[in-house]
Amino acid sequence: MLHESPTRFANLFARFVLLLLCCVSCIVASNAEKLHICSTMVSDYVKTSSGKIFYRESCPKNDTAKADVILLHGMRFSSETWLNLGTLDRLSAWDFRAIAIDLPGYGESRDVSLKGSEANLLKEICQELSITKPAIISPSMSGGYSLPYLTERSSDIGAYIPVAPVSTEKYKEHYPAIKVPTLIVYGDRDISGLAQTSLDNLSNIPDHKVMKMDDAGHACYLDQPEVWHDGLKEFLQDNFP
Repeated sequence: MLHESPTRFANLFARFVLLLLCCVSCIVASNAEKLHICSTMVSDYVKTSSGKIFYRESCPKNDTAKADVILLHGMRFSSETWLNLGTLDRLSAWDFRAIAIDLPGYGESRDVSLKGSEANLLKEICQELSITKPAIISPSMSGGYSLPYLTERSSDIGAYIPVAPVSTEKYKEHYPAIKVPTLIVYGDRDISGLAQTSLDNLSNIPDHKVMKMDDAGHACYLDQPEVWHDGLKEFLQDNFP
């Protein structure tokens, strides 16, 4: 009996661990299935004067989106980033139409070169895909696209979510007149210098809020995905009830 007790204990413990893993797997699968049930995912190309731009789109299955959301990306990323992070699925589960774009030179648009202005490219994409007054999520490098669009066509934008974007210093004189609800996002461990610069400049937009993400670097949404999604959901639901 003295030799059997440890063996029995080990067997019981192994069964407990196996049962626990099964429960966790079921919960994860259930949540994934719920998100999938709530949305329809497609990928395609949209024609622009620069060429065919690749995009991924996730829509609520009930086809009653509260608003459109455009997701741009940073230099090391693409629309696939938002797919893998789960942001596309989450947006459609929250009843938003989500469109993630591969900007010229990146992802599936890597062979495309920009012709014309960055703002005009976004204008063409919105026209071709029937995107109306979208919220625009714009990390890092994509500020070179979103900021000219914001300053030139602010009446066509429903909300703006910059994540430590580049080029904020170029448009300082425009910010006080912009009436677009804005959520300024940055990570407290961003060593690029863009976090503080973008915060200082974009804080001149009158209707703005700030989401500082602790223990997060430049791509803060990757370091703290749950914090990112919670803050994004709250901001979007406040502005698109």
